[in-house]
Amino acid sequence: MPALDHESAPRISRLQMVPPDLTARRILDWAGLLNARDVGGLPPMHGGRIRPGALVRSDVLTRLTDEGRAALVEHGVRTIVDVRSAGELAEDDVYPFAADDEVVKYLNVPFSLGRDADAWAEIKARYERAETREELNRIDLDGHRAGLVAIARAVADAPPGGVLVHCHAGKDRTGLVIGLLLSLVGVADDQIADDYALTSLNFEPLIVEWLDRMTDDPRERQRLRGLAEPRREVILDTLGYLRGRYGSALEYLMAGGLEQPYLDRLEARLVERP
Repeated sequence: MPALDHESAPRISRLQMVPPDLTARRILDWAGLLNARDVGGLPPMHGGRIRPGALVRSDVLTRLTDEGRAALVEHGVRTIVDVRSAGELAEDDVYPFAADDEVVKYLNVPFSLGRDADAWAEIKARYERAETREELNRIDLDGHRAGLVAIARAVADAPPGGVLVHCHAGKDRTGLVIGLLLSLVGVADDQIADDYALTSLNFEPLIVEWLDRMTDDPRERQRLRGLAEPRREVILDTLGYLRGRYGSALEYLMAGGLEQPYLDRLEARLVERP
């Protein structure tokens, strides 16, 4: 995997475009990361707010520096839920948190958990036919419910402190996880979409890194860029599809086996009442 040039990569370079309010305060400038933020402060429709520090999203932590690690711990993160596959983990040269870390608990809960060979063949065929990120997210909702339920359980069962969820870029798999959890506790679609779109603040280096790994062909790079760009319309479509096919985030997760005690713990963990 090509290394990112941290000297030339922008560091929250477009933050001036974000008003100095809740949104700006949620951006986490942790050394080594390009796409980290706290979803705390978003308002569920039935009152209260998402508890600041309770749920953090980011890109992969392999680039986190010692300074960045210290900032993560100071922010209150005490559990990391890494949703990457075993194959992706095998490519890591270094990871800043071990399974036996005494301060931060590390969990690998793959997004693809519970996916058998037959299911993967069907998902892969649908992936290959897909032309938009919206289609890919729909496929992920249909094909990866077991993994999404397992991730929700891991967040619910985490020890006291903040939970950080990450995949590689912190956009697609992480975006789906965060979108589901926020929708579950009543955050409006527009608020979820605004959070999703914040990924664009610093995402260009990650897009280029991914494109360099995928292809040198200019036309294919242009097509793939369309799949990679974090547009708020993507998550709005995903949430609309979720309701149209499954009813709601609650119904989707419960039908996948998430029991009421986990739902109660998620609500208590994520939502802060007045």
